[in-house]
Amino acid sequence: TNATNCSFLGGVNFRDSSTAGSATFTNTSSPGVFFHNLSSAGNAVINSQDSLFAQVLFYDGSTAANATINNGDAAKVRFFDNATAAGARIDNIEEGELTFDESSTAANAIIVNNAGGGGTGNTQFRIFDQNLSTGGVGFFGSSTAGAASITNNAVGLLLFAETSSA
Repeated sequence: TNATNCSFLGGVNFRDSSTAGSATFTNTSSPGVFFHNLSSAGNAVINSQDSLFAQVLFYDGSTAANATINNGDAAKVRFFDNATAAGARIDNIEEGELTFDESSTAANAIIVNNAGGGGTGNTQFRIFDQNLSTGGVGFFGSSTAGAASITNNAVGLLLFAETSSA
């Protein structure tokens, strides 16, 4: 299954233990792809294009499972409310945004922050008053890194704020 979200008002929502299975998504604008209420990204491939409005959000104990998430310049991947990155691979390109908050965990995910072609390669994370414009991963609230593998290429920063932990 291939799905393209090209509409400003479009979006794909998974709820109540549903799964994306092995679908491929091309996420180009707002609102994006959302996982709620123990739903799962399964083995999906989610490509968020270079857009400030392209989002992939996980809530309410949902999981990225074994998905591959390619997070383009200015796109956002966020985990909230006990959500987990599980065994997913998340690649941030240039200024992709990745945050863990509200007791979420990176679990066993593989997270790679890459510089773009010729640019500064900054991965940018913004939450509350935080603005981290050097490549890295930000953990907030009581979120945890779990046993995740985190690689920062180019300039890198690993931040644990508030009561988050490694």
